[in-house]
Amino acid sequence: MKKTGEAIGTFTCKICVFSYTRRQSMTEPTQISRIKNFGDKWIHGVMKMIKSGMSYREVARKLGVDTNTVIKYSKKGQLKVGNQKRDLNILDTKKSDYHKVKWLKMQSKFPELTKTQLRAQCPDTYMYLYRHHKEWLNTHSPKKRINKSDNSRVDWNTRDEETLKEVKRAVEMIKTKDGKPIRITVKAIGDLLGKRSLLEKCLDKMPKTKAFIEEQKETSQQFQVRRIQWAVSELYKEGFPLNTWRVVRKAGIRDYQSLIEIDYYIRQFLNMKQ
Repeated sequence: MKKTGEAIGTFTCKICVFSYTRRQSMTEPTQISRIKNFGDKWIHGVMKMIKSGMSYREVARKLGVDTNTVIKYSKKGQLKVGNQKRDLNILDTKKSDYHKVKWLKMQSKFPELTKTQLRAQCPDTYMYLYRHHKEWLNTHSPKKRINKSDNSRVDWNTRDEETLKEVKRAVEMIKTKDGKPIRITVKAIGDLLGKRSLLEKCLDKMPKTKAFIEEQKETSQQFQVRRIQWAVSELYKEGFPLNTWRVVRKAGIRDYQSLIEIDYYIRQFLNMKQ
């Protein structure tokens, strides 16, 4: 309300936030008393024209405003872009710190693992660091092991004891691995340890290791049961209804005959969770 008693209204566009005032006495729909805010869309247009090489005066002439207005709002646009870049940099820094800490913690938790074996444990972290911090990753990773040639006779009893310890750790890692379960097999254990050839070709020379693997490796049905247990647990945590078809789909079971064989286990797990 002006001192003269004439009403003044403020109007704002919900889409572009353009805001202006009109006096009550104005009769033409295009008449405006004062522009309060040009809005983000207008500022974006100003920034685009300036970046194309146009001068402040040219932009002002094209938009029908004062040159000082163009200068004022172009500075606002630069400040906004700068803040967005700053926020993105903060997010990138936090993400980088998260993956770096995770990579170092994995090495501390599993000091015997090679770089390749650690990669298998946290592939997302490895790939992020490889793409964005490759030099840091190379500096803060286990050094490549050099296998020295040894022409002396292999002490298979000692090798058996050493390999058994490593295999036990590998089996535990497979069982407690985050995400979809991996079937416990000679191949899976060997790949995790980087000793697949040793386990596939020389297992008969390491009876203790062989006996442990035979005890731990899973049949197809045993693995399906463990997948079902994992699927039920995940669905429960995610808040989904626990029914058979949802568990089967989550577990990735496609063999109908196998479904019949393990239907008992599905009902058992469901009853435990409900």
